[in-house]
Amino acid sequence: MALALTPWLLLFSMCLAASPELNETMGGRPIIVFGCSVSANNQYYEQAESFYRKVFTKLGYRFSMLSLPRTRELAELKKGQLEGSCGRRFSPPYAVFPELVRVPVAIGTLSQVLLSRDATPGIPSLSDLPDGKRIAYVRGGITATEFVNQYPNLDPIAVVDAEVGIKMLAAGRVDYFLGISITTRDVLTRLHFDQKIYQHVQMNKLEIYPYLAPKARYLVEPLENAIKQQLLEQQKDYLFEF
Repeated sequence: MALALTPWLLLFSMCLAASPELNETMGGRPIIVFGCSVSANNQYYEQAESFYRKVFTKLGYRFSMLSLPRTRELAELKKGQLEGSCGRRFSPPYAVFPELVRVPVAIGTLSQVLLSRDATPGIPSLSDLPDGKRIAYVRGGITATEFVNQYPNLDPIAVVDAEVGIKMLAAGRVDYFLGISITTRDVLTRLHFDQKIYQHVQMNKLEIYPYLAPKARYLVEPLENAIKQQLLEQQKDYLFEF
Protein backbone atom coordinates (compact mmCIF):
# COMPACT_ATOMS: atom_id res chain seq x y z
CA MET A 1 0.00 0.00 0.00
CA ALA A 2 2.84 2.41 0.85
CA LEU A 3 4.35 1.85 -2.59
CA ALA A 4 1.00 2.51 -4.29
CA LEU A 5 0.58 5.83 -2.47
CA THR A 6 4.10 7.07 -3.12
CA PRO A 7 3.41 8.80 -6.49
CA TRP A 8 0.53 10.76 -4.99
CA LEU A 9 2.55 11.72 -1.95
CA LEU A 10 5.23 13.00 -4.28
CA LEU A 11 2.60 14.90 -6.22
CA PHE A 12 1.27 16.51 -3.05
CA SER A 13 4.79 17.48 -2.03
CA MET A 14 5.38 19.09 -5.41
CA CYS A 15 2.14 21.07 -5.13
CA LEU A 16 2.92 22.20 -1.60
CA ALA A 17 6.44 23.16 -2.54
CA ALA A 18 5.02 25.18 -5.42
CA SER A 19 2.59 27.19 -3.29
CA PRO A 20 2.47 30.95 -3.91
CA GLU A 21 3.42 31.72 -0.31
CA LEU A 22 6.60 29.63 -0.41
CA ASN A 23 7.68 31.03 -3.76
CA GLU A 24 7.11 34.59 -2.58
CA THR A 25 9.36 34.03 0.41
CA MET A 26 12.02 32.66 -1.93
CA GLY A 27 11.84 35.82 -4.04
CA GLY A 28 10.36 34.09 -7.10
CA ARG A 29 7.06 34.66 -8.86
CA PRO A 30 4.19 32.72 -7.25
CA ILE A 31 3.10 29.60 -9.11
CA ILE A 32 -0.45 28.56 -9.96
CA VAL A 33 -1.13 24.81 -10.24
CA PHE A 34 -4.09 23.52 -12.27
CA GLY A 35 -5.36 19.99 -12.65
CA CYS A 36 -6.52 18.63 -16.00
CA SER A 37 -8.48 15.40 -16.40
CA VAL A 38 -7.04 14.37 -19.77
CA SER A 39 -3.84 12.52 -20.61
CA ALA A 40 -0.64 14.58 -20.65
CA ASN A 41 -0.05 13.20 -24.17
CA ASN A 42 -3.38 14.52 -25.39
CA GLN A 43 -3.42 17.31 -27.97
CA TYR A 44 -5.79 19.36 -25.81
CA TYR A 45 -3.55 19.02 -22.75
CA GLU A 46 -0.59 20.45 -24.64
CA GLN A 47 -2.69 23.28 -26.06
CA ALA A 48 -4.22 24.12 -22.68
CA GLU A 49 -0.89 24.05 -20.82
CA SER A 50 0.73 26.41 -23.34
CA PHE A 51 -2.32 28.69 -23.36
CA TYR A 52 -2.61 28.96 -19.57
CA ARG A 53 1.12 29.52 -19.21
CA LYS A 54 0.86 32.55 -21.50
CA VAL A 55 -2.23 33.77 -19.65
CA PHE A 56 -0.68 33.52 -16.19
CA THR A 57 2.57 35.07 -17.41
CA LYS A 58 0.51 38.15 -18.28
CA LEU A 59 -0.75 38.14 -14.69
CA GLY A 60 2.73 37.79 -13.18
CA TYR A 61 2.56 34.12 -12.20
CA ARG A 62 4.37 30.94 -13.12
CA PHE A 63 2.10 28.08 -14.14
CA SER A 64 2.11 24.31 -13.80
CA MET A 65 -0.49 21.72 -14.84
CA LEU A 66 -0.97 18.13 -13.67
CA SER A 67 -2.78 15.35 -15.52
CA LEU A 68 -5.17 13.71 -13.04
CA PRO A 69 -8.25 11.46 -13.25
CA ARG A 70 -11.43 13.54 -12.95
CA THR A 71 -12.39 12.32 -9.47
CA ARG A 72 -8.79 12.74 -8.22
CA GLU A 73 -8.69 16.27 -9.64
CA LEU A 74 -11.83 17.15 -7.67
CA ALA A 75 -10.37 15.62 -4.51
CA GLU A 76 -7.20 17.72 -4.83
CA LEU A 77 -9.25 20.87 -5.45
CA LYS A 78 -11.20 20.16 -2.28
CA LYS A 79 -7.97 19.68 -0.31
CA GLY A 80 -6.57 22.97 -1.61
CA GLN A 81 -3.68 21.24 -3.38
CA LEU A 82 -4.67 22.86 -6.69
CA GLU A 83 -5.65 26.41 -7.57
CA GLY A 84 -7.93 25.39 -10.41
CA SER A 85 -9.10 23.06 -13.16
CA CYS A 86 -8.12 23.51 -16.81
CA GLY A 87 -11.69 23.00 -18.01
CA ARG A 88 -15.07 21.64 -17.01
CA ARG A 89 -18.55 22.08 -18.36
CA PHE A 90 -20.88 24.75 -16.93
CA SER A 91 -23.17 22.99 -14.45
CA PRO A 92 -24.48 25.25 -11.68
CA PRO A 93 -24.57 24.38 -8.90
CA TYR A 94 -21.64 22.04 -9.37
CA ALA A 95 -23.11 18.76 -8.10
CA VAL A 96 -19.93 17.30 -6.61
CA PHE A 97 -18.24 20.47 -5.34
CA PRO A 98 -20.54 23.55 -5.49
CA GLU A 99 -17.82 25.77 -4.02
CA LEU A 100 -15.83 25.63 -7.26
CA VAL A 101 -15.72 29.07 -8.86
CA ARG A 102 -16.37 29.30 -12.59
CA VAL A 103 -14.32 31.77 -14.62
CA PRO A 104 -17.05 33.17 -16.93
CA VAL A 105 -15.29 32.79 -20.28
CA ALA A 106 -15.54 29.55 -22.28
CA ILE A 107 -12.19 28.25 -23.51
CA GLY A 108 -13.56 25.51 -25.75
CA THR A 109 -16.31 23.13 -26.80
CA LEU A 110 -16.55 19.35 -26.58
CA SER A 111 -19.13 16.83 -27.77
CA GLN A 112 -20.37 13.61 -26.25
CA VAL A 113 -19.99 10.50 -28.37
CA LEU A 114 -21.46 7.01 -28.22
CA LEU A 115 -19.13 4.09 -29.08
CA SER A 116 -19.89 0.43 -29.72
CA ARG A 117 -18.51 -2.71 -31.40
CA ASP A 118 -21.43 -2.81 -33.84
CA ALA A 119 -20.89 -1.21 -37.24
CA THR A 120 -24.63 -1.09 -37.94
CA PRO A 121 -25.66 2.56 -38.47
CA GLY A 122 -28.89 4.11 -37.24
CA ILE A 123 -28.37 5.03 -33.57
CA PRO A 124 -29.19 8.74 -33.57
CA SER A 125 -29.67 8.96 -29.78
CA LEU A 126 -29.65 6.99 -26.54
CA SER A 127 -33.44 6.66 -26.75
CA ASP A 128 -32.95 4.34 -29.74
CA LEU A 129 -30.91 1.79 -27.79
CA PRO A 130 -32.60 -1.55 -26.97
CA ASP A 131 -33.70 -2.17 -23.37
CA GLY A 132 -31.15 -3.64 -20.99
CA LYS A 133 -28.06 -2.64 -22.94
CA ARG A 134 -24.98 -2.11 -20.76
CA ILE A 135 -23.61 1.41 -21.18
CA ALA A 136 -20.39 2.55 -19.50
CA TYR A 137 -19.73 6.18 -18.60
CA VAL A 138 -17.05 7.99 -16.62
CA ARG A 139 -17.81 8.40 -12.93
CA GLY A 140 -17.78 12.08 -11.97
CA GLY A 141 -18.77 13.20 -15.45
CA ILE A 142 -22.01 14.95 -14.49
CA THR A 143 -23.30 15.23 -18.04
CA ALA A 144 -22.87 11.52 -18.74
CA THR A 145 -24.65 10.71 -15.47
CA GLU A 146 -27.54 12.99 -16.42
CA PHE A 147 -27.81 11.34 -19.83
CA VAL A 148 -27.83 7.82 -18.45
CA ASN A 149 -30.36 8.68 -15.74
CA GLN A 150 -32.78 9.87 -18.43
CA TYR A 151 -32.93 6.33 -19.82
CA PRO A 152 -33.86 3.87 -17.02
CA ASN A 153 -34.28 1.10 -19.60
CA LEU A 154 -30.46 0.95 -19.95
CA ASP A 155 -27.96 -0.71 -17.59
CA PRO A 156 -25.47 2.05 -16.60
CA ILE A 157 -21.97 1.11 -15.44
CA ALA A 158 -19.72 3.82 -13.96
CA VAL A 159 -15.98 3.55 -14.73
CA VAL A 160 -12.98 5.52 -13.51
CA ASP A 161 -11.93 6.91 -16.90
CA ALA A 162 -12.45 6.62 -20.67
CA GLU A 163 -9.59 4.15 -21.13
CA VAL A 164 -11.17 1.66 -18.73
CA GLY A 165 -14.57 2.13 -20.35
CA ILE A 166 -13.30 1.59 -23.91
CA LYS A 167 -11.26 -1.45 -22.85
CA MET A 168 -14.41 -2.92 -21.31
CA LEU A 169 -16.26 -2.20 -24.56
CA ALA A 170 -13.55 -3.87 -26.66
CA ALA A 171 -13.63 -6.92 -24.36
CA GLY A 172 -17.41 -7.23 -24.63
CA ARG A 173 -18.05 -6.44 -20.96
CA VAL A 174 -20.33 -3.53 -21.94
CA ASP A 175 -22.36 -2.86 -25.09
CA TYR A 176 -21.72 0.89 -25.38
CA PHE A 177 -19.45 3.60 -24.01
CA LEU A 178 -20.68 7.20 -23.57
CA GLY A 179 -17.73 9.58 -23.47
CA ILE A 180 -16.28 12.94 -24.45
CA SER A 181 -14.92 13.34 -27.97
CA ILE A 182 -11.44 14.48 -26.98
CA THR A 183 -10.78 11.67 -24.49
CA THR A 184 -12.27 8.88 -26.62
CA ARG A 185 -10.19 10.03 -29.60
CA ASP A 186 -7.08 10.06 -27.42
CA VAL A 187 -7.66 6.48 -26.16
CA LEU A 188 -8.45 5.11 -29.62
CA THR A 189 -5.31 6.77 -31.02
CA ARG A 190 -2.96 5.56 -28.26
CA LEU A 191 -4.18 2.00 -27.81
CA HIS A 192 -4.58 -0.92 -30.22
CA PHE A 193 -7.72 -3.02 -30.03
CA ASP A 194 -8.27 -6.26 -31.93
CA GLN A 195 -11.97 -5.46 -31.83
CA LYS A 196 -13.04 -2.59 -34.11
CA ILE A 197 -14.69 0.30 -32.25
CA TYR A 198 -17.29 2.46 -34.00
CA GLN A 199 -18.58 5.94 -33.18
CA HIS A 200 -22.34 6.15 -33.71
CA VAL A 201 -23.48 9.60 -32.72
CA GLN A 202 -22.08 12.95 -31.65
CA MET A 203 -24.40 14.81 -29.34
CA ASN A 204 -24.79 17.50 -26.74
CA LYS A 205 -22.17 20.14 -27.58
CA LEU A 206 -20.71 21.42 -24.31
CA GLU A 207 -18.93 24.70 -23.55
CA ILE A 208 -15.92 24.23 -21.27
CA TYR A 209 -14.84 26.77 -18.63
CA PRO A 210 -11.88 27.11 -16.27
CA TYR A 211 -12.80 26.57 -12.60
CA LEU A 212 -10.98 27.84 -9.52
CA ALA A 213 -10.74 26.42 -6.02
CA PRO A 214 -12.22 28.69 -3.32
CA LYS A 215 -8.74 29.76 -2.18
CA ALA A 216 -8.04 31.19 -5.66
CA ARG A 217 -11.34 33.04 -6.20
CA TYR A 218 -9.38 36.32 -6.20
CA LEU A 219 -8.17 35.31 -9.68
CA VAL A 220 -11.63 35.19 -11.31
CA GLU A 221 -11.72 38.69 -12.81
CA PRO A 222 -8.05 39.04 -13.80
CA LEU A 223 -8.04 35.51 -15.25
CA GLU A 224 -11.21 36.19 -17.25
CA ASN A 225 -9.69 39.35 -18.74
CA ALA A 226 -6.34 37.68 -19.49
CA ILE A 227 -8.03 34.72 -21.21
CA LYS A 228 -10.11 37.06 -23.38
CA GLN A 229 -6.97 38.99 -24.30
CA GLN A 230 -5.06 35.81 -25.17
CA LEU A 231 -7.91 34.46 -27.32
CA LEU A 232 -8.03 37.82 -29.12
CA GLU A 233 -4.28 37.73 -29.75
CA GLN A 234 -4.61 34.19 -31.14
CA GLN A 235 -7.62 35.31 -33.23
CA LYS A 236 -9.82 32.56 -31.82
CA ASP A 237 -13.30 32.34 -30.30
CA TYR A 238 -12.23 29.18 -28.47
CA LEU A 239 -8.91 27.56 -27.67
CA PHE A 240 -10.26 24.25 -29.02
CA GLU A 241 -13.39 22.75 -30.60
CA PHE A 242 -13.82 18.96 -30.54
